[in-house]
Amino acid sequence: MNGLKIIGATTLAFILYGILHDQITARVCIEYFTVGHPPLVPTTNPTLIAFAWDFVATWWFGLPMGTLIAMSSTLGTWQSLTVRDLLRPGAVLFVVTGIIALIAGIAGYFAAQAKIVYLMPSFYDLIPAGKESRFIADLWAHTASYAVGGLGSLVLCGWIIYYRRRIHRKDSRPV
Repeated sequence: MNGLKIIGATTLAFILYGILHDQITARVCIEYFTVGHPPLVPTTNPTLIAFAWDFVATWWFGLPMGTLIAMSSTLGTWQSLTVRDLLRPGAVLFVVTGIIALIAGIAGYFAAQAKIVYLMPSFYDLIPAGKESRFIADLWAHTASYAVGGLGSLVLCGWIIYYRRRIHRKDSRPV
């Protein structure tokens, strides 16, 4: 049961991170969602588009990451960790992911402004003039979030195993 709680909480955390992330990036460049992705909702409202894409784009990522984190936290004979035990390290993961996504978005924007990177040719006529750099900023921010969220989750799993092992060794020492 503890493992299912961790999976649920982790999936929800990924979704909540995605809501915040998409609400911001939808305002940087709505075309990232309306041109760069197939339509999900019949609206031009950035809030609704971001909410729709957030859920579609994050639950499937949070679920396997949550499963790995739950397995790292509960399998074996060592003391299991709970959702409460994972709050602080999980928060660190999401804060670091957000900071790196912000840095990546800013870097993408300036790289596009400096003509170091360009849109794919298929987007030239679809993105309004002057919004190319914002589109690339969103692309880089989203790519960074997935990369850091995924790799960071794996690092978190390693930390969890290390932490559980350390607790076990400390508890196993003769008095």
